[in-house]
Amino acid sequence: MLTSSTSAKRPIGYWNQILNSRWRFHLPAEVQERLTLDSNQLSANNIQPLSVNVIREARKAKGWSRAFFATTMGKSVFWVDAVETGTRQVSQKDLPKLLNTLELHLNRY
Repeated sequence: MLTSSTSAKRPIGYWNQILNSRWRFHLPAEVQERLTLDSNQLSANNIQPLSVNVIREARKAKGWSRAFFATTMGKSVFWVDAVETGTRQVSQKDLPKLLNTLELHLNRY
């Protein structure tokens, strides 16, 4: 544990200790519950993959280019192109972000 001192000099290794420390965050119960519900809904086996037309039309309805959508998702334009042409499916890891970004709901498809 780091302790503060009143002197202007820091002890040897002070900054390395800060850089190598682990941070722990406690999420509010509402956030934890929401994350658990979302992951349970998405991990269910009865969810059908998103239609490429649904993804493309949702993006176009927002007036977004493929480049802007890719940046918003933290992906490349090639990823967006592959998803929208059906040569690649959205992974379970990326699905929640895609649904939130395009404001899609699981019951729409």
